Amino acid sequence: MVLVALGVGGFFAYQKLVQKPQRVATQPTPPPQVPTPTPAPVAAVPAPMEEASPSVEEGAPTPEAMATPVEEVIPVGGTPTPRPTPTPKPSPTPAKATPTPAPRPTEAPAARVPRSAELMAQAAQAYSARKFDVAASLYDQVLAQDPGNGEAQAGKRHAAAAIASAAKQFVAGRTSVRSASGGGKADLSGFETSDIKVAKAPDYSGLIEFKVSPSRVVPGDAFSVQVTLTNDGKKPYRVQSVMLTTKVDGQAKPARPASSPVEVRPKATSAIAATTGTWAEGTRSWSLEVVVTTDHGDVFTSRLYWR
Repeated sequence: MVLVALGVGGFFAYQKLVQKPQRVATQPTPPPQVPTPTPAPVAAVPAPMEEASPSVEEGAPTPEAMATPVEEVIPVGGTPTPRPTPTPKPSPTPAKATPTPAPRPTEAPAARVPRSAELMAQAAQAYSARKFDVAASLYDQVLAQDPGNGEAQAGKRHAAAAIASAAKQFVAGRTSVRSASGGGKADLSGFETSDIKVAKAPDYSGLIEFKVSPSRVVPGDAFSVQVTLTNDGKKPYRVQSVMLTTKVDGQAKPARPASSPVEVRPKATSAIAATTGTWAEGTRSWSLEVVVTTDHGDVFTSRLYWR
């Protein structure tokens, strides 16, 4: 009945207006593109006047109400769809730092006691540096930990001998001169001269000196002694022979000097002999005697003492 009242043209207009929103609403949103002109809406064709339609039942919609559709504004494809604003992620809450518990007071550790091997190494180093008192003290510490340590016992003995030896030094004695020409009888008138001899002054004079290296020796040291002769007279002379005799703990031992005959001029000093050796442990006394004979028969004698 409604279709008959609106006519054919009204039916198509009504169908277009009613169904268009549903079709547009179900289509997916097209991608953004260049906007195109919106086509003009189709004008509704007025229905032809016809004869009065039969009376409409009470409560049924009138043709006028059905013929007036409600227009709905639908966005055209040219308008871009706004992107949804991303929801910011919540910042992670920093974890609370767990307080570090304060360290409990502890007792101070006991001082580390060096081991015997370490002490032995230190003692050997001190001995090499000629710090014999320090070495002896370190050996005592080793023996306190290990009384039966034979190496420490020997080291302490060597250190004690070195301390005693280093306390002594070499000292040269006076040079004595004996002339080759004998003395005659004294001519003393009125006096008894049978027991009186007159010594003639030597025609030549000399001074024997020593140079020892090292100046202080300890057991195991290699040492050398150089002998020089100074002519403090007015006449030159020539050294004919040099005899060296070493006396250790009362036992004499001749030494062959490394020398050759030399001429000693007045006020000049010449090396006349040298000897070397290794200082023995346990030495209690030591001396070196030098006897020099000149070509004129004069004899110079001196000694070097260790005391």
